[in-house]
Amino acid sequence: MGKTVSQAFGQLLGLDLFSPDFYSKRLNFDDQITSMAKFKQAKLDSFFQRNKDSLSSNTSICASQAVDAPVTSVTSITSIPEDELIINEGKTNDLGFVLKKHTQLTDAERYRLLTSDGPKNVTILDTVRQSRRKFLKKWLDDNRFCSWLVYTQLSDGGGLCKICIVMQARLKRGTLRDTAFVTRPCIDYKKFMEKAVAHRDTNYHRELNIAAKNFVKSMETGQNVRANMKAQYATQTKENRRIMTSIVKTVMFCASGNISLRGHSGDSGNFVNLLLFRIDAGDKDLKRHFARMAGNAKYTSPMIQNEILKVASNMIVQDIVMEANKSFVSVIADESCDISGKEQLSIVLRYVKGGEVCERFTGLVEMNSVSAESISSNILTHLSGIGVDLQKLVGQGYDGATTMAGHVSGVQKRIRDKYPRAIFVHCASHCLNLVINDQSKVAIIRSTCDIIRETIRFFRESPKRRAGLGINIPLFCPTRWSEKYKCIRIFKCNFKRVLEALDSLASDANSETRAKAFSLKSALEKSSVIYAVCLIGRYSALMEPLARALQAVGVSVPSVKNLTSSLQSVIAEERNDSEIALNIYKEACEIAGLKELTIPRVVEVQVYRDNVCADSASQYFKRSVYLPYVDGLSCSIRERFIDNLSFFSLLSILPPNKPVHVDEVERLYLLDNLQNEVRLCRTSLSSDVNDECLEGLLLSARDYPSVYTAIQIVMTLPTTTVEAERSFSCMKRVKTWLRSSMTSNRLSDLCVLHCHREMVTEEKINRVVSSIFSGKRRMDF
Repeated sequence: MGKTVSQAFGQLLGLDLFSPDFYSKRLNFDDQITSMAKFKQAKLDSFFQRNKDSLSSNTSICASQAVDAPVTSVTSITSIPEDELIINEGKTNDLGFVLKKHTQLTDAERYRLLTSDGPKNVTILDTVRQSRRKFLKKWLDDNRFCSWLVYTQLSDGGGLCKICIVMQARLKRGTLRDTAFVTRPCIDYKKFMEKAVAHRDTNYHRELNIAAKNFVKSMETGQNVRANMKAQYATQTKENRRIMTSIVKTVMFCASGNISLRGHSGDSGNFVNLLLFRIDAGDKDLKRHFARMAGNAKYTSPMIQNEILKVASNMIVQDIVMEANKSFVSVIADESCDISGKEQLSIVLRYVKGGEVCERFTGLVEMNSVSAESISSNILTHLSGIGVDLQKLVGQGYDGATTMAGHVSGVQKRIRDKYPRAIFVHCASHCLNLVINDQSKVAIIRSTCDIIRETIRFFRESPKRRAGLGINIPLFCPTRWSEKYKCIRIFKCNFKRVLEALDSLASDANSETRAKAFSLKSALEKSSVIYAVCLIGRYSALMEPLARALQAVGVSVPSVKNLTSSLQSVIAEERNDSEIALNIYKEACEIAGLKELTIPRVVEVQVYRDNVCADSASQYFKRSVYLPYVDGLSCSIRERFIDNLSFFSLLSILPPNKPVHVDEVERLYLLDNLQNEVRLCRTSLSSDVNDECLEGLLLSARDYPSVYTAIQIVMTLPTTTVEAERSFSCMKRVKTWLRSSMTSNRLSDLCVLHCHREMVTEEKINRVVSSIFSGKRRMDF
């Protein structure tokens, strides 16, 4: 108790402040402190490459300190101060020191830490965290973590990942800041098992685990580390490609079959269900992928689906453009509204491939304006965007609307001003539809068509009325030309049944239906209407084959000209045959159940209609209805088809036509010596080759380059916009009320895949996967 504070402090330090050698001992003590400070700042290399002499001197220093220090009571170790840990770091395998220094390890250091049991033998501190839990040694022996989990005394103890620290984990994207087991010890002992399992299943840990095994193997066998890692990378890439192939196949299966991909939530829908079906069918790679990946790393999100659709659609369009650029090309365009009211412009390419005509849909373009300037600009932008060589553009095919076909400022005129070879061809199917509309100038024909339309609509409004009729008559569609002729033909064949059904509804139904049925029945029972129905039905059946022929893909301009010429010849022959008109009259009498049809009264001064002079009812209907209708039909066909196609100078080079305007064709299409080649080619052609068989004519003209090119151009000229109309049918199937929020880009991609589902092959799927892995939008696993 009599000791002073200085004496007590000196005794604690092992020094006697009053002894004569105090100052010499103090200098020795200062040297020891300086040595320990230098040791603290030593580099990590000294931790693994220790000098035996320095180590023994440090040991002797610590031993001399232990001899000089007084003996104190022994207590349990709860924590080691950081300074003491750093001082003794040269004698421990604690990976906390490696983590703290951030020093690049040598291969020998990595191998020793990965293969030795030193990191597993670090003394576990008896530290209790705020959660009243402490590190359990049994965690180190757990089969799930024993290969990588080690303990560190850094920061009062915690768990570290030996593999991630030794192999120095890094992310391909982002950083690993404040990550348990990697950048700091895991001290959340309450959820330690969950965090350890989550760390084990991370991509970077799995990759480093494989890399560590390859590293140890290469160190033991002397093999090249880079070669082993490259082989492992190739193996992992193959697995990723197999997984991506399964996902791409499912997306393209849904798109080509018009199956909606998504449900009401992100984890439902046909796409996810089909992936689960693939797993149940034995897709082990996909099963492992779903089991080990987080929800945002399964590559099944809507963004990934849209990207796959875009890549696949672009690839199909690129293949089409590559084929089209090998020859001449024509553009076909038409416009329609989708279910959400947006104007969509369908663009189709027509070209010749291997002697056959191809028409391929290339996509939809949303229109903000329907002016001629906007439409022409969008067409040219779309064609140049997908890579079409516009210098090979030789034809344009649209409907007859003024905006499209205007010769002053229409779309065709604006495009032809930039590309003079792009000849405009009015859609032949629209022309055929206008032929029927031209006959509405005959009053009785116009009123009869209206009555037929209203009668069919009346029966189709109610299933009960349709059941009473017993047959299903197609709608009188104004745009589906073949269906219009079919509708009139079926209506005429079942005219008596229609009258009987209307008579039944006029007596048994409610007041509104009764009034409508009586009105339609009264209109149909008129003699003039019955005669007009028989007349229209006959010539609709005659024109129906032409309408169906125009729907075929690849029909050429000469074929349309020949078909319409044949039709006009048949109509002219029937016009001069008096028996045809008489047979139509007899058929009308049979349907009406009368011996003679009644005719309107004849007065001396007729104001509202022609006062036709006739000796009989048959003569009256022939003069007032039959002859005007047939003459108008013949004139309309000649004006809208034959005369309209005669301006094509190219057609004159085809047999059996007489070659005219050859100089004009040579100048426009830059064809050298065309006139002489046409003469030679005609002499060498066989008698059975004509312009109806352009494929055979093309093969026969291979020895004449200019003629061959001219025939290719003729085959490339568009005849109808049928393919664009088919794309609108596809658009209505894809974009429904349930999918009305679909964007225009996605709608275009889905329509391309659905229209060209025959092009979705195994080879195409592999190319899509390769494009995803090697393209600008590369998706790394």
